[in-house]
Amino acid sequence: MTGVQTCALPISSPAEQATLDLYRALSEPELEPPEAERLLRRALARDPKLGDAHFHLGRLLGRLDRKRAARRSLARYLEFAPEGLYAATARALLETMRQGR
Repeated sequence: MTGVQTCALPISSPAEQATLDLYRALSEPELEPPEAERLLRRALARDPKLGDAHFHLGRLLGRLDRKRAARRSLARYLEFAPEGLYAATARALLETMRQGR
């Protein structure tokens, strides 16, 4: 059984489902990277404007040394949230990747 409890309220909209996928990808420490990536991509398929999912997918892909895809996700995050919570970190990660570090 996972550490995430389900709620009794019905989740109906794609945006709500996307948010739950994002939450699960971030809150279950035992998830292997492929499963976390699957959840983040599913969240984005349900709600392509879910900026936080773009950021976290970019971070994950960067750790997996998939730099090109990571840059795309981080840039997409900045399109949706140029002043968002993770904007400075996204810019720093992009700069580090540009410099080949």
